[in-house]
Amino acid sequence: MAPTWDLWIGEIFWLYIATVVISELVRKLRTSVKNKWITIAFCIFAYIACIAISVFHSSFSHQINQLAKDMSYEPSRPQLTKDWGDALSREDRTKYSQGIAQVSFVRYGNFRDYIDLNGHLREYEPTKIDRQYRANRLIEIKQIEYGGMYLFGMSIVWLLVPLLGVGIGFTSRQSRNYCLTWLRKGKQGSTHNP
Repeated sequence: MAPTWDLWIGEIFWLYIATVVISELVRKLRTSVKNKWITIAFCIFAYIACIAISVFHSSFSHQINQLAKDMSYEPSRPQLTKDWGDALSREDRTKYSQGIAQVSFVRYGNFRDYIDLNGHLREYEPTKIDRQYRANRLIEIKQIEYGGMYLFGMSIVWLLVPLLGVGIGFTSRQSRNYCLTWLRKGKQGSTHNP
């Protein structure tokens, strides 16, 4: 669930669109517009949309973080006792108890006892494949946690977009054009060698 570049680019695109829309609405509101109420309504709608997107990102982030937490910690389960699975044959009892211990290690990293063929409790020794599965599981959990952090960060950014749009909307077009001209001159000056 780690964010990919296409997700980043899509998110930045929509952030840019929202900022431009809000800044243009604020600029139109500042200048003489005949229907100010329509512009105010669009500003309010854009702000509410940004808040809704932020809440969506935040709630989804919380759900993903809860999933990562659930994947990391094993629910409390009692250890097997010697009389577990008495109705099963010795081979089945060993196979099933060993499977429980293996799943506990791979999923949660816990070492559990299993019942061997003689009926004795033994600590499960993970195989090389079990350790590889465990390593893959840890990578998966980290990617899920990273996705949750990404969504939480984007929820904060979506709350800041209206403020940025209002700030840009209140700057005069002349000062914005001056900044663009200054940037262009800086680029031309850096490439020109006398």
